Amino acid sequence: MKIKNLIEYYYNIKIENLYKKRRQYRFYYFSNEYLFLPLNRYETEIIEVNDLIKGNSVYDQIIVNIESSIITHVQNYSYILIKKSSKRLDIEDIMKTPAYLLTSKIFYKNIDRSNWLFLWSEKIDYIEYQLMHLDNEYPLLRSSINYFIGMAENAISYVYNTYHYLQPKSDNLVISHRRIRDKDFNNPLNLIVDYRSRDIAEYLKYIFFNNDYDYIKIKDLLSHLNLDQFSCQLIYGRLLFPTYYFDKYNEIISNNLVEEEILSVIKRSEEYEDYIINVYMIINQLFSIERVDWL
Repeated sequence: MKIKNLIEYYYNIKIENLYKKRRQYRFYYFSNEYLFLPLNRYETEIIEVNDLIKGNSVYDQIIVNIESSIITHVQNYSYILIKKSSKRLDIEDIMKTPAYLLTSKIFYKNIDRSNWLFLWSEKIDYIEYQLMHLDNEYPLLRSSINYFIGMAENAISYVYNTYHYLQPKSDNLVISHRRIRDKDFNNPLNLIVDYRSRDIAEYLKYIFFNNDYDYIKIKDLLSHLNLDQFSCQLIYGRLLFPTYYFDKYNEIISNNLVEEEILSVIKRSEEYEDYIINVYMIINQLFSIERVDWL
Protein backbone atom coordinates (compact mmCIF):
# COMPACT_ATOMS: atom_id res chain seq x y z
CA MET A 1 0.00 0.00 0.00
CA LYS A 2 1.32 3.45 -0.90
CA ILE A 3 2.09 5.73 2.02
CA LYS A 4 -0.56 8.23 0.91
CA ASN A 5 -3.25 5.56 0.84
CA LEU A 6 -2.01 4.12 4.10
CA ILE A 7 -2.28 7.47 5.91
CA GLU A 8 -5.73 8.10 4.48
CA TYR A 9 -6.91 4.65 5.56
CA TYR A 10 -5.46 4.57 9.07
CA TYR A 11 -6.42 8.16 9.93
CA ASN A 12 -9.64 8.51 7.94
CA ILE A 13 -8.56 11.67 6.16
CA LYS A 14 -8.15 12.85 2.55
CA ILE A 15 -4.74 14.10 1.41
CA GLU A 16 -4.30 16.26 -1.66
CA ASN A 17 -0.53 16.65 -1.66
CA LEU A 18 2.01 14.55 0.20
CA TYR A 19 5.60 15.79 0.45
CA LYS A 20 8.47 13.45 1.23
CA LYS A 21 11.93 14.11 2.63
CA ARG A 22 13.86 10.92 3.28
CA ARG A 23 11.39 8.79 5.25
CA GLN A 24 9.45 11.74 6.61
CA TYR A 25 6.15 12.82 5.07
CA ARG A 26 4.34 16.14 5.33
CA PHE A 27 0.85 17.21 4.30
CA TYR A 28 -1.87 19.76 5.12
CA TYR A 29 -5.41 18.98 6.20
CA PHE A 30 -7.94 21.71 7.02
CA SER A 31 -5.07 24.25 7.08
CA ASN A 32 -3.18 22.26 9.71
CA GLU A 33 0.29 20.85 9.04
CA TYR A 34 0.85 17.14 9.73
CA LEU A 35 4.00 15.01 9.81
CA PHE A 36 4.04 11.23 9.33
CA LEU A 37 7.32 10.19 10.91
CA PRO A 38 9.21 6.93 11.47
CA LEU A 39 9.29 6.06 15.14
CA ASN A 40 12.88 6.38 16.32
CA ARG A 41 12.18 5.54 19.97
CA TYR A 42 10.86 2.62 21.98
CA GLU A 43 7.08 2.31 22.08
CA THR A 44 7.12 2.48 25.89
CA GLU A 45 8.83 5.85 25.64
CA ILE A 46 6.46 7.38 23.11
CA ILE A 47 3.46 6.24 25.15
CA GLU A 48 4.83 8.13 28.15
CA VAL A 49 5.61 11.17 25.98
CA ASN A 50 2.05 11.18 24.67
CA ASP A 51 0.70 11.10 28.21
CA LEU A 52 3.08 13.92 29.12
CA ILE A 53 1.92 16.38 26.43
CA LYS A 54 -1.69 15.35 25.73
CA GLY A 55 -3.82 18.47 25.51
CA ASN A 56 -0.84 20.84 25.91
CA SER A 57 -1.10 23.15 22.89
CA VAL A 58 2.54 24.20 23.20
CA TYR A 59 3.66 20.86 21.77
CA ASP A 60 2.87 19.01 18.56
CA GLN A 61 0.15 16.44 19.22
CA ILE A 62 0.29 12.73 18.39
CA ILE A 63 -2.82 11.60 16.46
CA VAL A 64 -4.51 8.30 17.24
CA ASN A 65 -5.24 6.01 14.28
CA ILE A 66 -8.46 4.08 13.56
CA GLU A 67 -7.20 1.24 15.74
CA SER A 68 -7.02 3.66 18.71
CA SER A 69 -3.24 3.40 18.68
CA ILE A 70 -0.70 6.22 18.58
CA ILE A 71 1.65 3.97 16.57
CA THR A 72 0.97 2.71 13.05
CA HIS A 73 2.90 -0.36 11.95
CA VAL A 74 3.78 -0.55 8.25
CA GLN A 75 5.51 -3.76 7.23
CA ASN A 76 8.79 -3.61 9.16
CA TYR A 77 8.44 0.03 10.21
CA SER A 78 6.54 1.95 12.85
CA TYR A 79 5.23 5.49 12.34
CA ILE A 80 3.41 8.18 14.25
CA LEU A 81 1.27 11.01 12.88
CA ILE A 82 1.90 14.41 14.42
CA LYS A 83 -0.27 17.50 14.15
CA LYS A 84 2.00 20.52 14.28
CA SER A 85 1.27 23.17 16.87
CA SER A 86 0.21 26.51 15.39
CA LYS A 87 2.14 28.32 18.11
CA ARG A 88 5.54 29.70 17.25
CA LEU A 89 7.75 28.89 20.18
CA ASP A 90 10.50 31.01 21.62
CA ILE A 91 12.98 28.69 23.34
CA GLU A 92 13.97 31.25 25.96
CA ASP A 93 10.32 31.93 26.87
CA ILE A 94 9.66 28.21 27.28
CA MET A 95 12.56 27.88 29.71
CA LYS A 96 11.26 30.81 31.75
CA THR A 97 7.76 29.32 32.04
CA PRO A 98 7.14 27.20 35.16
CA ALA A 99 4.00 25.56 33.71
CA TYR A 100 5.93 22.57 32.42
CA LEU A 101 7.03 21.35 35.85
CA LEU A 102 6.09 17.77 36.68
CA THR A 103 4.72 16.79 40.06
CA SER A 104 6.52 13.45 40.07
CA LYS A 105 8.98 11.48 37.97
CA ILE A 106 7.70 8.01 38.89
CA PHE A 107 5.19 8.00 36.04
CA TYR A 108 7.87 8.63 33.39
CA LYS A 109 10.57 6.10 34.18
CA ASN A 110 11.18 5.20 30.52
CA ILE A 111 11.86 8.79 29.45
CA ASP A 112 13.64 9.92 32.62
CA ARG A 113 17.15 11.06 31.64
CA SER A 114 18.14 12.62 34.96
CA ASN A 115 20.81 10.02 35.80
CA TRP A 116 23.54 11.88 33.94
CA LEU A 117 26.45 10.11 35.59
CA PHE A 118 25.28 6.66 34.52
CA LEU A 119 24.34 7.73 30.98
CA TRP A 120 27.58 9.64 30.42
CA SER A 121 29.78 6.89 31.80
CA GLU A 122 27.99 4.33 29.68
CA LYS A 123 28.49 6.48 26.57
CA ILE A 124 32.23 6.88 27.19
CA ASP A 125 32.68 3.15 27.84
CA TYR A 126 30.89 2.31 24.59
CA ILE A 127 32.92 4.80 22.54
CA GLU A 128 36.19 3.46 23.94
CA TYR A 129 35.03 -0.07 23.10
CA GLN A 130 34.17 1.02 19.55
CA LEU A 131 37.56 2.62 19.03
CA MET A 132 39.28 -0.66 19.85
CA HIS A 133 37.56 -2.27 16.84
CA LEU A 134 37.85 0.46 14.21
CA ASP A 135 41.37 -0.40 13.03
CA ASN A 136 42.82 2.63 11.21
CA GLU A 137 39.53 4.15 10.11
CA TYR A 138 38.49 7.70 10.96
CA PRO A 139 41.85 9.45 11.53
CA LEU A 140 40.18 12.75 12.50
CA LEU A 141 38.15 11.06 15.20
CA ARG A 142 41.15 9.12 16.47
CA SER A 143 43.33 12.23 16.69
CA SER A 144 40.70 14.27 18.56
CA ILE A 145 38.73 11.81 20.67
CA ASN A 146 41.01 11.83 23.73
CA TYR A 147 40.52 15.56 24.25
CA PHE A 148 36.73 15.22 24.21
CA ILE A 149 36.73 12.11 26.39
CA GLY A 150 38.83 14.14 28.83
CA MET A 151 36.17 16.88 28.73
CA ALA A 152 33.51 14.26 29.39
CA GLU A 153 35.39 12.82 32.36
CA ASN A 154 35.74 16.32 33.80
CA ALA A 155 31.98 16.77 33.42
CA ILE A 156 31.30 13.44 35.17
CA SER A 157 33.58 14.38 38.08
CA TYR A 158 32.04 17.85 38.36
CA VAL A 159 28.44 16.58 38.40
CA TYR A 160 29.37 13.81 40.84
CA ASN A 161 30.70 16.42 43.27
CA THR A 162 27.55 18.49 42.74
CA TYR A 163 25.33 15.52 43.63
CA HIS A 164 27.54 14.66 46.61
CA TYR A 165 27.86 18.06 48.23
CA LEU A 166 24.63 19.80 47.20
CA GLN A 167 21.02 18.72 47.33
CA PRO A 168 18.25 20.02 45.05
CA LYS A 169 15.32 21.82 46.63
CA SER A 170 13.10 19.12 45.10
CA ASP A 171 13.53 16.13 42.82
CA ASN A 172 10.85 17.33 40.42
CA LEU A 173 11.72 17.04 36.77
CA VAL A 174 10.45 19.02 33.79
CA ILE A 175 9.45 18.39 30.21
CA SER A 176 12.83 18.51 28.55
CA HIS A 177 14.47 17.82 25.19
CA ARG A 178 16.99 15.35 23.89
CA ARG A 179 18.52 18.22 21.93
CA ILE A 180 17.71 21.90 21.56
CA ARG A 181 16.87 22.76 17.97
CA ASP A 182 14.43 25.37 16.68
CA LYS A 183 13.06 23.10 13.97
CA ASP A 184 11.80 20.36 16.27
CA PHE A 185 11.72 21.97 19.69
CA ASN A 186 8.09 20.94 20.23
CA ASN A 187 8.24 17.60 18.40
CA PRO A 188 7.19 14.71 20.71
CA LEU A 189 10.01 12.54 19.38
CA ASN A 190 12.46 15.02 20.90
CA LEU A 191 10.88 15.09 24.38
CA ILE A 192 12.08 13.49 27.61
CA VAL A 193 11.97 14.42 31.29
CA ASP A 194 15.03 15.73 33.10
CA TYR A 195 16.30 18.47 35.35
CA ARG A 196 15.57 21.98 34.15
CA SER A 197 19.33 22.56 33.92
CA ARG A 198 19.57 20.23 30.93
CA ASP A 199 17.67 22.45 28.49
CA ILE A 200 19.41 25.58 29.75
CA ALA A 201 22.88 24.08 29.23
CA GLU A 202 22.00 22.55 25.86
CA TYR A 203 20.55 25.88 24.76
CA LEU A 204 23.83 27.59 25.67
CA LYS A 205 25.67 25.02 23.55
CA TYR A 206 23.17 25.47 20.72
CA ILE A 207 23.66 29.23 20.45
CA PHE A 208 27.44 28.81 20.57
CA PHE A 209 27.60 26.35 17.69
CA ASN A 210 25.12 28.43 15.72
CA ASN A 211 27.29 31.52 16.25
CA ASP A 212 24.37 33.27 17.91
CA TYR A 213 25.65 33.90 21.41
CA ASP A 214 25.67 37.22 23.22
CA TYR A 215 26.98 37.41 26.79
CA ILE A 216 24.59 40.24 27.72
CA LYS A 217 21.61 38.13 26.61
CA ILE A 218 22.99 35.07 28.40
CA LYS A 219 23.31 37.07 31.62
CA ASP A 220 19.78 38.39 31.22
CA LEU A 221 18.40 34.89 30.61
CA LEU A 222 20.15 33.25 33.56
CA SER A 223 19.21 36.07 35.94
CA HIS A 224 15.50 35.55 35.13
CA LEU A 225 15.37 31.78 35.65
CA ASN A 226 15.17 31.73 39.47
CA LEU A 227 17.98 29.18 39.73
CA ASP A 228 19.59 27.74 42.85
CA GLN A 229 23.21 26.70 43.37
CA PHE A 230 22.49 23.06 42.55
CA SER A 231 20.90 24.00 39.19
CA CYS A 232 23.73 26.40 38.37
CA GLN A 233 26.38 23.75 38.94
CA LEU A 234 24.43 21.25 36.86
CA ILE A 235 24.32 23.78 34.02
CA TYR A 236 28.06 24.31 34.19
CA GLY A 237 28.74 20.57 34.48
CA ARG A 238 26.65 19.89 31.42
CA LEU A 239 28.42 22.62 29.47
CA LEU A 240 31.61 20.62 30.03
CA PHE A 241 30.13 17.47 28.50
CA PRO A 242 30.73 17.58 24.70
CA THR A 243 27.40 16.34 23.35
CA TYR A 244 28.05 18.37 20.19
CA TYR A 245 31.16 16.24 19.44
CA PHE A 246 29.65 12.88 20.39
CA ASP A 247 26.52 13.53 18.29
CA LYS A 248 28.65 14.04 15.20
CA TYR A 249 30.82 11.09 16.18
CA ASN A 250 27.76 8.82 16.22
CA GLU A 251 26.56 10.12 12.85
CA ILE A 252 30.01 9.53 11.31
CA ILE A 253 30.34 6.01 12.73
CA SER A 254 26.83 5.25 11.42
CA ASN A 255 27.84 6.50 7.95
CA ASN A 256 25.27 9.28 8.04
CA LEU A 257 27.90 12.01 8.01
CA VAL A 258 31.30 12.41 6.38
CA GLU A 259 34.21 12.49 8.82
CA GLU A 260 35.29 16.00 7.80
CA GLU A 261 32.16 17.37 9.49
CA ILE A 262 33.84 16.84 12.86
CA LEU A 263 36.26 19.66 12.00
CA SER A 264 33.52 22.21 12.67
CA VAL A 265 33.74 21.17 16.34
CA ILE A 266 37.48 20.51 16.60
CA LYS A 267 38.46 23.89 15.17
CA ARG A 268 36.37 25.71 17.78
CA SER A 269 37.70 23.89 20.85
CA GLU A 270 39.70 26.83 22.18
CA GLU A 271 36.87 29.26 21.46
CA TYR A 272 34.49 26.98 23.35
CA GLU A 273 36.83 26.87 26.33
CA ASP A 274 36.79 30.68 26.40
CA TYR A 275 33.01 30.59 26.06
CA ILE A 276 32.42 28.35 29.07
CA ILE A 277 34.88 30.41 31.13
CA ASN A 278 32.80 33.50 30.39
CA VAL A 279 29.55 31.68 31.13
CA TYR A 280 31.09 30.48 34.41
CA MET A 281 31.81 34.11 35.33
CA ILE A 282 28.19 35.04 34.59
CA ILE A 283 26.84 32.13 36.65
CA ASN A 284 29.26 32.92 39.47
CA GLN A 285 27.63 36.33 39.84
CA LEU A 286 24.42 34.51 40.80
CA PHE A 287 25.99 31.82 43.01
CA SER A 288 29.51 30.97 44.01
CA ILE A 289 29.99 27.69 42.17
CA GLU A 290 32.87 25.24 41.86
CA ARG A 291 35.12 25.83 38.90
CA VAL A 292 37.35 23.53 36.86
CA ASP A 293 41.03 24.17 37.51
CA TRP A 294 42.35 23.66 33.99
CA LEU A 295 40.04 26.26 32.46
